[in-house]
This record gives sequence, C-alpha cells and structure tokens, in this order.
Amino acid sequence: MTPARRNAAPRGALTLLLFGAVGAWGLLAPAAAARAAAPPGDPPELWPPEQREFYLDGPAWLMSEAEREALAAMGEAERGAAVEAFLAEPEHPGISAAELGEAIRLRRGLMRSEFLSPADVRARLLFLRGAPAERLIVDCAQAFQPLEVWSYPAPGAEENPEARSELLVYRPGPGRPWKIWLPFDSKRALYMPQMEYFLEQWEENDGRAWSAERFDLQACPETRRVDRVTGVRALTRYLPNRPRAEDFLRFVEPPEDLARWVKEAAATPLAESLPALETSVPEVLFPGRTGQRLVARFQVAVPDAWELPTAPADGGDPEAEKREIRLVVEGVIEAGRGVFEEFRVRFALPPPPRDTPVVLVFEEPLRAEQDYLVRFRVRDEISGRSAYLVQGFRAPALPSAAALPEPAEDAMVALGDAIARQPVAGQDSLLLVPPAADIVLSYWRAEAIVTGERIARVTFSVDGELQLTANRRPYSVELRLARYPKE
Repeated sequence: MTPARRNAAPRGALTLLLFGAVGAWGLLAPAAAARAAAPPGDPPELWPPEQREFYLDGPAWLMSEAEREALAAMGEAERGAAVEAFLAEPEHPGISAAELGEAIRLRRGLMRSEFLSPADVRARLLFLRGAPAERLIVDCAQAFQPLEVWSYPAPGAEENPEARSELLVYRPGPGRPWKIWLPFDSKRALYMPQMEYFLEQWEENDGRAWSAERFDLQACPETRRVDRVTGVRALTRYLPNRPRAEDFLRFVEPPEDLARWVKEAAATPLAESLPALETSVPEVLFPGRTGQRLVARFQVAVPDAWELPTAPADGGDPEAEKREIRLVVEGVIEAGRGVFEEFRVRFALPPPPRDTPVVLVFEEPLRAEQDYLVRFRVRDEISGRSAYLVQGFRAPALPSAAALPEPAEDAMVALGDAIARQPVAGQDSLLLVPPAADIVLSYWRAEAIVTGERIARVTFSVDGELQLTANRRPYSVELRLARYPKE
C-alpha cells in the first residue's frame, strides 16, 4: 500500500520599453536552477509543480499528519507515484478519481478566490470546510488585533439547523500569518497592547475603581461575541464550559469520511469565472543587492495584452485619445511555510501595438541562500480577467549580472516599484535603474536597461564627469560616488 493512501501506515504608474515578442518567451522561460529536480530532503518550494501543489495547496490536508510527514520524506520519484496513487485510487467506495479531482478543483478555486497563500489558516478552512455559514469581521483597531469569527453548522445540525460551532482566527501582528486562536495563546494575544494594559488595571481593581463599563466593551460592539467564542471575559475571567483547544483544532483536521467531503465539496458554489488571463511562467533574476539583501527581479509576460480593454488615462474624458490598460500584480512571498513578504504593484500603460506582448517586471528584496515560493495574481482591472501564478526558487549567495537576459525587440516591458519613476521609453531606448535608497554613497552598481539594436555603447558619468563605458550587455558598471552627502 502506498504511503499516500489514507488508510496506510504512517507514512505604481510605471515605465515602458520595447522587447521582442519571440525573445520575450525565450527570456521568460523558468531559470534552470529553479526548475532543477529536487533531491530527497529538499523543501516543498523546490519540488516539481504538481507535487508542490499537492502538498502545499490543499490535497495533502486530506491526509493525516503522519501521512504528510511520510510524503515529505520521500524522494521525487516515490513521492510522484504516491501523489498519483492518491488522486487516481481513493480507498473509499463510491468515489471516482474524476469526482475527487473535481472536488479538489472547486475547493481550491474557493480558497484562491479569497486568499493568495494557503499559509493563511483561513485558506485551509475554506478548503476543508467550505464557506462558513457566517464570517464576522471584527474591525475594532482600538481594542483588538485583526480578527474574525467563523461559524459552521454544528455536528448533528440535521436535528437543529440553527446550531453553530464557532472559532476565532486572528493576525498576531503586522506581516504575521493568520492563525486559529487557541486557549493556550491566552486572551491577551487578541488585544492591542494599550487595551491589554487597561484591562489589567480593570481586573486588578475588579472593576470597582472604574465607574464606566469595561473598556473593550465601550470600544468594540463585537466584544461580547469574542468573549463567548473564547470562553473568557476580559483577560482572565473564565466562563463556564469554555472551549478547549481540540474544539477549535478539529476545524482543520482531515475529514473522517472522504466520500462525504467529496460530496459536500462538489456542491461548492464558485462565482462565474471569466476567461483566464494568458501569461508566461514567471522568471526570477538576481541582478544586485540592496543593503544586506539580494534584489529579486520577477518577470512575467502577458502575450495578449494588446487585446485588453482600455480606459481613459488619468481618469480623463472617456472620449479622449490618451487611453491605457491597467494591470495589477498582488502577491506574497513564502519562506519556511509562512508569509515572508506581501506586495502589490499597479501598472497603467499605453495599449501596446497589435501582437505585442507586455512583460511585467517588479522587484523585492530577499535574504540570500534561502528557499522561497512566490504566489501572485495578475489581474486586468478593467475586464476582471486574472491569472494565478506560483514559482519556487532558491536565492543564490551573490547577485549574478551574467544571468540578466539580453533584450530583444517588439515587446513592451512595464517596470514597477522604484523603476516606475522613470519616463516612458520606446524602441531603441535606455532606462537607468534607480537605486533602492534615496541616498547612495561610496560605490553603487549602476544598471542601464537598453532596448533596440542601434545602441551599442553606454557611457556612465557622475556630475558630468566620465566614469566608465560599457561596450556590451549587460550595461552594468560600478560607479565611485561621494563618500559624504552634500546638501
């Protein structure tokens, strides 16, 4: 019996330049290092896409913890066979591979429609339990950390349809993943620091020294609901029959009856989907450093961008000739099964010529010699079409200018973030990539992105004084700057 089977033993406004349509597809092929076959023991971020998606994006949550650990310990070939066996031969009577596959597709679609990363426990809840009967967003920044109350039909709901089981999910702090609140987290974890201090004073005096009611009750109308779900008033006033950790953890346990889960998942309603936005596979490059971190440059092509609808530029007259297409990239970078960074880049650019793809380029600083998984959604703001993309990669120890692609012709490249401050460029053009910091001293590696074929040499100067000349691509040199800033 394979270990993968359930009953087995443990087992920003921006800039543009022109590239070539054919060249764009070549330069945006996945980097060889990121696509290399992962040996046993490599993190799931570097596994082949179908194995990585199985393990991280839903199906493995249908397995026990022991089965998931056994799957992670396998080599690539054995793991691939185990994944295929689980999807093709469920051990539960009455479930076909097609039914299981459709259930996974629907629940994964529901999960991704709400959350980019499955590291968010709310994504796991949607995959395993479906949409909640009620989702109460507690938006009381004076009192609580970001938190939500999710309600599902209670066991035996056939006899009492109104009965509900509730849990609370919260974000412990900025940039940290959402998690299920458990009693051993303590009620303190849910409060903002100042409110926690006020409640400490209130409890020390047993409320007698204060003529007003409890401060969190004044600040947030949902406080009593939070008290009820956690079984704790204020910080430490326990209510009778308060819930235990296992009462909450059962929401993210694998289903006891896979056949029933498949049946329920098959009824998952999804919003009517638009045609997917066609894109290339993301490419990750490492052209330089910013401080102690590497600059990771992400590139993805949208080949049919010239067909996308347009809107008046700058919100002007709908009949105006100056129009633009609007694309947004929203994403997260995961490291160690958690969210390392979140980002959002908006691209507003002139419509490209017919048959001209658009290449979206954006950058994020990352730690060297670490494994990452980037997930992002490219969305057309006007039509609503989108594409969900995932790419695993390992950041090298040092930047690699040699890995920079050589531009070709006839593709429009849209540059985000700091590069967005540059003016619009066309064919046979040059853009100087600005530094990540506002002030740069001593040495700085300058990089010029050149398009077209007629520019053969780039000369770099500082305050009008010639420094260096680059005669071939990549046009990247190290410049000597002032040691101290001048006003």
